Amino acid sequence: MMNNFLNKNSLIGALIILLLLTSWWGQSKTGANKQLTRDKEAVEVQLVDAKTKSADIHQALQEKTAALTDAEEELGKAETKIQRLAKEFSEKKSALTTLNKEERILLEKINELELALKNAKDQQAQTGSEHQQNVQETNAAHNEALAKLKKAEARIAQLEKELTELKAQAEARVAELKARTETRTERL
Repeated sequence: MMNNFLNKNSLIGALIILLLLTSWWGQSKTGANKQLTRDKEAVEVQLVDAKTKSADIHQALQEKTAALTDAEEELGKAETKIQRLAKEFSEKKSALTTLNKEERILLEKINELELALKNAKDQQAQTGSEHQQNVQETNAAHNEALAKLKKAEARIAQLEKELTELKAQAEARVAELKARTETRTERL
């Protein structure tokens, strides 16, 4: 009987130990599951944060790409304007060259007329009043040539002023566009 009693007690003790071990193992597994759940939630939060940052970076990249595209378009427009200004400059320079040639021709005519006037005056002194009319015509031609020369010189001065202004405008615009492009490039 005693053996039976000890066996029963041993069996009960073993069952209690088994129950305690099972309970401990269940709690351990539940704790591990809770930790896994916490880790999973933390990873999900990090994933959402990473997706948000990725979207922000993508949007910033799109904005910078759009800004760069705008800068390139503006630079293209500026280059077109510079080419147009260069063409105008070339045309005005050509007109100035033509006016300079006309001025030289007029100066040559004035020199010829002055020489003719001098000769006419010399002849007039020698021949008298019959050459008086020739001298007056020469003076009139001389005065007309001088008036044309003054007009040509005024036109040359005006064209030179316009050319200087166009060149200054073109240089200022190029400098402004380069500065804008550099600023936008630095932002990118």
